[in-house]
Amino acid sequence: MNKNGFRISRGTNISHLFVDKHLPRGDRKSYFNERDISQILKLGFDHIRIPFVEDRLWFSNGEKNAEAFSQLNHVVNQSIKAGLKVILCFQELKSHQFSSMGAITPALFLDSNEVDLFCDKWSELSSHFKSTPESSLAYELLNEPLAPSDEDWNNVLAQIYNFIRKKEPNRTLVIGPNFFQWPVKMKHLKLDARDQNIIRSFHFYHPHLFTHNKTPWSATGKYEGPVTYPGRPVPKQFEKELESLGPYPKRENLPVTLTIIQNILKDVDSNPKQAMHPIHCGEFGCYHKVPLELQKLWFYDVVSSFEKAGIAWTQWDWKGNFGILDKDTWRPSGIHLAMGLNTPKWGFPKIPGSTLKEKLRHRASRVLAKFPPLYTLLKTIKK
Repeated sequence: MNKNGFRISRGTNISHLFVDKHLPRGDRKSYFNERDISQILKLGFDHIRIPFVEDRLWFSNGEKNAEAFSQLNHVVNQSIKAGLKVILCFQELKSHQFSSMGAITPALFLDSNEVDLFCDKWSELSSHFKSTPESSLAYELLNEPLAPSDEDWNNVLAQIYNFIRKKEPNRTLVIGPNFFQWPVKMKHLKLDARDQNIIRSFHFYHPHLFTHNKTPWSATGKYEGPVTYPGRPVPKQFEKELESLGPYPKRENLPVTLTIIQNILKDVDSNPKQAMHPIHCGEFGCYHKVPLELQKLWFYDVVSSFEKAGIAWTQWDWKGNFGILDKDTWRPSGIHLAMGLNTPKWGFPKIPGSTLKEKLRHRASRVLAKFPPLYTLLKTIKK
């Protein structure tokens, strides 16, 4: 348990809010507001994770975007006022971008000046949120580090950690391991064993062939055949289709079951030197094109495994491609029950859009969503 009172159990990621340049269907206020906070609480969540990127909070010349900071401040304050804990996560900065996906070494690990600039950004964030109660707000230093080696990440991490600790000695810091925060990498993290306000955080999208099926940005997503869970993500009779996607997809097509998930999670807490730091899964989920009934089986096994192991979790994401809410209708996608969440009464969200045609179109989609067979049929015809 953290000494400062920041304790979390179940949460969701507000994934696009301060990441995307243009939000789907509206501005920041219509995309996420007090209504969302209310529904998140009714579902049974106790916290949210807010990823942000440098380009949303700072201008290209490095100056702080006062309007964006004000909007972020409003979301944080309203969430805390309602009773949610908040994790602010630095998702991406100019010197550490995901467009390369590990193909090149990010400048953050090549130039000490970039580390200084990163510390400056955290200095501005700290100055802005320093008065926010430590029991309600935590900082996640960097999302999914992609350093050349675990030691390279530990070296940069030590500099950022020491810098923030001088400004805020007792703020909870959420820290993940190198290389996409894979569970197996957790044991290589080097953290201050005396600091009682650190949370170790990993991400879980295993098996990738299943959770990222038909994603347009990944090699595994290019496979167009069926997937399954539990068992081998791609059935044996379709395995030949993986050969054209490179060595990784075929190599990863191994059976996955509840027992295997639980065994993978043992890696998360395999470093006895870090046993005093609580463990958290900051991201896990399935792309919306994965068959819903299979998603439910996967979510049930993953969440039950987390909770059996005493691992706090933050599902990816609230209303996006992996959403608890369907990204088109903003109504429940159906995965929340598999995570053991509540079933609140869902009202229609406020519809963004500047034209009457757009508003009517969105209203029609929400009305049709109340009749799943008809809605599914019309979507199929549209395709």
